[in-house]
Amino acid sequence: MKGIGDARFLGMAGEHRVASEFLLKGHNPSISIIDKGIDIILENGKSIQVKTTSQLAHHGRSVALDISSTAYTRTRNKTNPTDLRADYFIVWIIPRNEFYIIPKEAIVARNVSNCISITPDSNKRFALYKDRWDLLE
Repeated sequence: MKGIGDARFLGMAGEHRVASEFLLKGHNPSISIIDKGIDIILENGKSIQVKTTSQLAHHGRSVALDISSTAYTRTRNKTNPTDLRADYFIVWIIPRNEFYIIPKEAIVARNVSNCISITPDSNKRFALYKDRWDLLE
């Protein structure tokens, strides 16, 4: 039996966890059957890429997630941060049960090409997007 360390199981768990949050907030999410850079589409048309991690780095103070590893995350050129497909990235940090709702524009503005780095409990960079579900209204 596969454990939580298996990336496929972890990713699917994250998508369903985020979808359940949407349901509890009154949305009607649709989970994509085939992942081409969009995991969830909301009834308002906003598209979501979910990133899930069960590990924290630097003694539990930060997390880094590869956004270039998902097939079709970028529409054309994997090194061009303006080619992100999804409107939002939602990061779920399992050990902290925290969600970061990051708009594509924030990733593009910071010229991120491969990795989203979050330092929870700080007011830096992507940590500002903790629990920003309101951005999806």
